[in-house]
Amino acid sequence: MKVSTEQVKLSDQRPQKTLLAKATSPADVVLKSKTTGLVEQIHHVDGSYVKAGEMLFTVEGENLKLSMDKAEAELQTQKARLVQLSREANRQGNLLTNKAASQQEYDDALSAKNVQQATVNAAIASVKLARKEYSDSLIKAPFSGMLGEASISQGDYVSPGASLNTLTSVDPVWVSVGIAQTDYDKLYPKGSNGADVEVVLENGKVVQGGKLDYVAPLVDAAYGSLTVRATVPNPDGLIKPGQFVTARLIGAPLAGVARVAQKAVQVAESGPYVYVAKDGKAQMRPVDAQNWDGTYWTINQGLSEGDAVITDNLLNMHPGADVEPNAQKAAE
Repeated sequence: MKVSTEQVKLSDQRPQKTLLAKATSPADVVLKSKTTGLVEQIHHVDGSYVKAGEMLFTVEGENLKLSMDKAEAELQTQKARLVQLSREANRQGNLLTNKAASQQEYDDALSAKNVQQATVNAAIASVKLARKEYSDSLIKAPFSGMLGEASISQGDYVSPGASLNTLTSVDPVWVSVGIAQTDYDKLYPKGSNGADVEVVLENGKVVQGGKLDYVAPLVDAAYGSLTVRATVPNPDGLIKPGQFVTARLIGAPLAGVARVAQKAVQVAESGPYVYVAKDGKAQMRPVDAQNWDGTYWTINQGLSEGDAVITDNLLNMHPGADVEPNAQKAAE
């Protein structure tokens, strides 16, 4: 029978596995008020990109700033009073030494100084508290990302814990994918940390690739799969958190392997095999079919350079069948 064949060409390759994946954000938080009062200012419109540390909301900031200034002024007053009382205590101490003052006068001056020191310490604590309360009124971005839709409007009265908006980190993004344990072991026999990953969008555009940096510690018992995750740079925001994308996992380099059309590889109880045309006869060759991507299998063992792999009429094929190969085409 006439058959079509592909000529085997051995080469060094990196096997690939293309799977459906989901993009998520490494950080997605709800911004909440830490104080009670009026929302005095909303510094960015919904959907804006903000950098870490940028001001987002001001809640009761004016009154709390006045309270902080008042506490700091009171601290300076009490410090000045402490200096005055310290001098008086030193003066009374000198007078006592020269027998020009009584022990009672010195003790009173020293006691007044110590009481004033305690007053200064209390004023310092008040300043720290006022500064914290004022700082809490200034809601800043904890990291760079995209704002969502605000939950409040300027002028609203809020309490501690009230939701103001959301902030989502978008660069980089995480891309997570489930892969069969057996496929994972074939792609990464020595582990996957730092392995390359390409992300393909729905329009076919390949965006800047990332690196695998997480493998789930447990296999999903129901599906026999592992979840792996890549961190992918996303400076242009082409990948949206929550979006489904295609992840192309790039495996460890393999030396001297063949790429064979998927339709040529069949499976028996003993494992995968192909038919090879040799001397006008069909030979059955067991092969080690490691991975497939698109329409081709990566064959690690079982084939040699120049073998003519039969790619059609396979339903009628059997070992020893007479075959007449058409002009051979090299495997891509």
